[in-house]
Amino acid sequence: KLFQGSNIVPITSQEIIITATRATFNNVVEISNLTVDISSEINNILMSFAENPAYNNSHQIPYIVNNLPPVLKVFDSYGNLVETIELQVDYDYFDSINYTDEQNAYSTKSPTGTTNIDRNDAGGSGSMILSPATASVLNRNLGGGGSYATGWYSPFLAATIDYGSSENWTNFNNALAQNDSYASSYLATTGGPGQHSMPVENDFNESVIFGDLEDIDNINTTIDSQFTAGGSGSGSFGYTSTSGQKQTVTKNNKQGTVFTLSESGTVSVTNIWAYAKLGGGAKNPKVAKAVIYEAPGGTPTTLKGVSEELTLNTLQWWNFTFTGGVSLSPGDYWLGLIVGTKVDMYAVYDTGYDILYRADSYPDPDTSFGTPSTTADYKLSIYAEYEIGGVPDSNDINVEVEWSVTDPFSMDYLYWDYFSSTSISFSVYNYISLEFEEKTSSPFTLTTNYFNNISGTCTVKVRFTGTNPSSSFTLDIDQLRVNYTIPIVPSNTDWLRLTDFRLNIPTEAESIDGIIVEIDRYAQNSNSIRDKSIRLRLTSGPVGDDAKTASWWDIIDDDVNNTYGALDDDWNAGLSVSDINNIDFGIDISAENIGSNNTAFTDHVRIKVYYTMPGTSAEDWINPNKAKLQDNDYANVTFSPTSEDTSDWIRLTNFEFDIPTSGVTINGIEVLFDRQANVSGSIHDLGLYLRNSTGQATGNYANSLISWDILDDNGYNLYGNSTDLWGVSWSATEINLNTFGLDLYIEYNGTAFTNATVDDVQIKVYYTQSPQDQISWTNPEKVSAQDDDETFVSFSTSTERSSDWLNLTNFGFDIPLAADIKGIKVEIDQRATVAASITDGELFLLKNGVQIGDDMANSTAWGVP
Repeated sequence: KLFQGSNIVPITSQEIIITATRATFNNVVEISNLTVDISSEINNILMSFAENPAYNNSHQIPYIVNNLPPVLKVFDSYGNLVETIELQVDYDYFDSINYTDEQNAYSTKSPTGTTNIDRNDAGGSGSMILSPATASVLNRNLGGGGSYATGWYSPFLAATIDYGSSENWTNFNNALAQNDSYASSYLATTGGPGQHSMPVENDFNESVIFGDLEDIDNINTTIDSQFTAGGSGSGSFGYTSTSGQKQTVTKNNKQGTVFTLSESGTVSVTNIWAYAKLGGGAKNPKVAKAVIYEAPGGTPTTLKGVSEELTLNTLQWWNFTFTGGVSLSPGDYWLGLIVGTKVDMYAVYDTGYDILYRADSYPDPDTSFGTPSTTADYKLSIYAEYEIGGVPDSNDINVEVEWSVTDPFSMDYLYWDYFSSTSISFSVYNYISLEFEEKTSSPFTLTTNYFNNISGTCTVKVRFTGTNPSSSFTLDIDQLRVNYTIPIVPSNTDWLRLTDFRLNIPTEAESIDGIIVEIDRYAQNSNSIRDKSIRLRLTSGPVGDDAKTASWWDIIDDDVNNTYGALDDDWNAGLSVSDINNIDFGIDISAENIGSNNTAFTDHVRIKVYYTMPGTSAEDWINPNKAKLQDNDYANVTFSPTSEDTSDWIRLTNFEFDIPTSGVTINGIEVLFDRQANVSGSIHDLGLYLRNSTGQATGNYANSLISWDILDDNGYNLYGNSTDLWGVSWSATEINLNTFGLDLYIEYNGTAFTNATVDDVQIKVYYTQSPQDQISWTNPEKVSAQDDDETFVSFSTSTERSSDWLNLTNFGFDIPLAADIKGIKVEIDQRATVAASITDGELFLLKNGVQIGDDMANSTAWGVP
């Protein structure tokens, strides 16, 4: 529809419908596939036909009023007018116009929503593979002569030999060859949880008829009640004299001395007398109360009574009364004052007493005294008066039982069971609060509060109490025991003795340099069996160091040998050539079980011996630096039938690893060699070790059973794998050091001139990183305008190596709804302060807050202005 004046005239063209409205409109109009926004109202179109009564005119065709045709204005994204096109209605022809990218871009906008979004790295697995930056050659024969090694030798004799209280190896001859038939030894253990400890008769503080206390079986320990006669009268306890030694107590504190009440039976304290006065500068309220605490062993614990309040003034004996009296049994009690002002109490020097005081808010003292402070060797002038009259006869049981467990691994539970015709209270002593606590449900978990651990001896104390005023009674205790755990007592195998290896080292050899023992062994269950002893032996018995390790035996029979010793480790045995060639030279192996019942299996044992021959030297590596890059330019060592048959060490280090150090676990290490020999079957590894900052750090990973191939195909031979740590626990920091690397030497066993070459060596490290919080953007709002005021993120060698997300939204686009999106360009004004240090991590578009499309991150380093 076209618009004119106040009338709407419907017409239809051949290709397109244009809609007009009475109001100013802002519609999308599609003309020749170009989306435009018509924003102004022009009274410029007249449409009339003869048969249309609304517009009867002679033209009979559309015509332009006032020569004002409708126009299409095209603007670029910067608001500049690109072109104005008149729209004619006299024929149906549509033209097409191609604009440049800048003209076609609807708009270029900057964001107004700028936020740092926390990007906690989810962690995960990674790996890094690098070649060395440093290569060197080290002479293996520092004292002259040449180093040699025997092949692998297996034993011809096996036996099981007692090793203390040990378990036999069955089928011990199966360890003579690697054939998946095993020597085995079943190992049971003792100890663990469920151990019992019961008190004995002397652990009761009263006479008992002693019975079985371990289980509930009606074989009881019996205790008879004790009769206490009633009586009448009065008495006092405390210190009734005075002295001139002032002991001031300030507001909201309590101060007193422990005295002994020796009167038998129960008494009722009616009042306490204290020799005291107001202190200098005392402020209102000038009041105080007398207080009594139970004090077993001289340490105040539980509140027994509080007197009525008195207002104090001059020095005198002040009488504090207790309404209704305070019932006390024989024992030790703290007598003192709690004050609401400054009070001077008076004391006398006496090495048998102490003044005990503590902060406490007046007027209501704490029910538990707390830890007191002490003024040593003084007692206060304070005493209590009591009445005995009217105390009835009573039959009582008040029995304490105290017993100990020596060197438990843990104290676990307390069990009890008893019965009586009179109500009995059962209590357990708390060694922290220094009080008995009543317990009603057996068993009771023994936390550290409820046993006293002194140098590994753990003591438990319990109490049974009950009273019957009219008749005697008995208490029958059927069960009273502590359950505890003791360390598991390991069990171990016999010696598996393997001898008669039939080695034949030349008698002219100058020294025995190293001995490697490999054992193919495993256990039935995990985390239970480990080495007890691994010893070389001669006719005289075991010699040298014990090579045992703390590692658990594997639970998979994978025919992989566990290695003991090294090419330069002689076990400190001082062995001669004749010792090793002797039929009695061999190895003693014993395993121990420190977990659940388990079985140890051994399939095979073999030995290799390294020794030095006089007057020879190992062959040198030539051009060791050429082993740092795979370029078909080689480090090499040359052998002949008349040369030494082993090489010097080639040492490759400084691999320049840069593994993250935060939250990283090293999972495995692979070593890859591009190496070959020009004569088949002539060269094989003899020594391959990873090294750290302290030297060679692993066992020997050389594969002496496989010869180097003769095909230079740029392929790599692999040692280790993604889960193989080469028997060592590694840290990322250790691997990142330039001292991390490897040592290699090889052996020649050919009959012709042979050249062994190494083109490249790589180490691949597999690691896992736990989730890491990334570095936050500072002032993210500053990215909303190009004004050289920047948002930034700062990195260092000690921080994480990636940033949080910089979330940019709300660009203010107003693209018409019917438009087709042909492309999106993102421009970022970015820089770094250090060249070649920063690259994009990830770059995504957001739709409704969700990342969409491809990651458009660029690997080009950010520029430095």
